[in-house]
Amino acid sequence: MNYLKRKMFALPASIAFAVVYYALPGNPWRLDLATCAGFTVAIFVNAKRKRGKMPFFKGEDAINVFELILGHALCLIVLVGIVEIGSYGAFALPTWLTTPIGTSPGGHPLPSALRYIETLMLFLLGFVESWWLSSGKSELVKGGRKVTWGRTALEQELSTRLRLK
Repeated sequence: MNYLKRKMFALPASIAFAVVYYALPGNPWRLDLATCAGFTVAIFVNAKRKRGKMPFFKGEDAINVFELILGHALCLIVLVGIVEIGSYGAFALPTWLTTPIGTSPGGHPLPSALRYIETLMLFLLGFVESWWLSSGKSELVKGGRKVTWGRTALEQELSTRLRLK
């Protein structure tokens, strides 16, 4: 798959969004489900691109499947919450937050401050989850010392300690 070498995750994410959106006509949750599907595809394609040949579930940098599902589900809940607050909770927010900031030179209203904040939060959510998925466990540092989680790295560290004593 050549598209994984570049940052081209918008096309598969858009296709996933469209497939889920048009597969559920009349469903009141179809926009939320389609948004979750597009976000999931974008995050996992981008994480796979960043990880390269490192698999998700094998090796020293493996991610626990339960942690992966739980972490991604939490991000999807936050995603739906942000979208729902922006869509349906705007009437309860102050007017200075929901009124358009101004008008464009063509006379069209610009987005409100709420839309800018919502967009920033969505990008931040995507960045944090993508960083979490693409970073391996061996990259974690605790107390100025590299923490190793894999069996071979742990055995190597123990053997090095034995030789030094």
